[in-house]
Amino acid sequence: MSRADIAAWVSKAQDFDEDDYEETQVTPTTNNATDEENWDAFVKLATKKILSSKTKERINFLNDKVIVIANRGDQSQSQIHDILGIISNTYARYVDGPSREAVIAALEALIRRDESKTEEPKYGIAEYLLGWLRAEIPRAVLGSASDQFVLLTWCAKLYDILLDCNAALPDTPHWPILISLFSKILDSILDDSSHAKPTIRSASLVHSRRAVRNHPNAIPNALTASLKLAETSSPPTRFAPFMGLVIDVGIRIKPSKSISINIQDALRDSKAILNFYVNHILGSKSLLPRQTKSAFDDFFRNIVGEDDFSSTLLPGIEQALGRGTPAAAEASSSLFSVYPHQIPGDTLTRLIAPILGSLKSTNTETRSAASSLLLRVAERLANESDVKPAISEILTLLKGGKTTGPDHRIALYKILASIKPSNAVSLDI
Repeated sequence: MSRADIAAWVSKAQDFDEDDYEETQVTPTTNNATDEENWDAFVKLATKKILSSKTKERINFLNDKVIVIANRGDQSQSQIHDILGIISNTYARYVDGPSREAVIAALEALIRRDESKTEEPKYGIAEYLLGWLRAEIPRAVLGSASDQFVLLTWCAKLYDILLDCNAALPDTPHWPILISLFSKILDSILDDSSHAKPTIRSASLVHSRRAVRNHPNAIPNALTASLKLAETSSPPTRFAPFMGLVIDVGIRIKPSKSISINIQDALRDSKAILNFYVNHILGSKSLLPRQTKSAFDDFFRNIVGEDDFSSTLLPGIEQALGRGTPAAAEASSSLFSVYPHQIPGDTLTRLIAPILGSLKSTNTETRSAASSLLLRVAERLANESDVKPAISEILTLLKGGKTTGPDHRIALYKILASIKPSNAVSLDI
């Protein structure tokens, strides 16, 4: 579509009402207006059409006009920014799949054309979008799930396109910005506070995983960047869902000649992931959202071995439980439910003191989390006799009148009632 075509189309389209637009085929004619005047008219009309409440009209305009102009590649920098402004400022309108796909196609055409330039100056389209997303995402996380989903698909597409165009992207200043934006919008849309429908959450994970899977060699860089960003972020746990997603994809990547590293081996050697979990998940002072607690489930199922559990996780659990927070007990219980290997026989003996301390709490959530953890650990012990030290401690408290009140006694009796009967412990009880 030439500039003369744009001028003719604008002139013709302005003579019709919106109801007439879908039925009318615009044909090029001559126009005496200057290019600047034609472009200004096009921008005004484009905004009107994209904001239209008629989905078919909006989709037709995006496919037949915006994508064609984006693919043409002869616009000035100011005109490119006009197109980006139209697309970004109207993103709340992209509530249907075809509209979102058309907009992403337009953005992809603009970015790829700009990033492929080798001699002429680039227009900085990627920088523009990253800057805009940096300002918009903090506002979007307070809004609707549909708006957040649109921005997540843009982050996923930017991740995919920019790595396609430049394998050295992780060495540029754009990388931490992109990882930060991707992590924050993913965490927000998975959070219960977004009230996102299950289909939106599922689609968000599909888009995100696809983008990460398309670039397996960048997986270690994505993890390193998110771990580094988390250390200076508040709260650091907002990066956990993205880390978990990257790990999940890495676990399932099959080795091939195109992948320069063994991703599974890299994950096994990454003590930084375990340290993050111990410091920020187990060490959290407040209860964590569902998407954060479950973020590393596949990591524990597939990567963490018995040595890592004994040397890093078990001491971390012991220390975290000593703080008496419900978050520590809840996260520990979740870990024991997914960790597939045999746990050491002295696990309950090491944890019983902080667990019993938490059971004295006046906080209902703390007592409930501690009770669940004790029973979870008891279920995982291979030898029934390994539960006896905990039973003995509980009976000592009850028989010696050392409980702090009725709630404490009820919690202890419930634990005894829930212990699986066996010859090793039933006689004591």
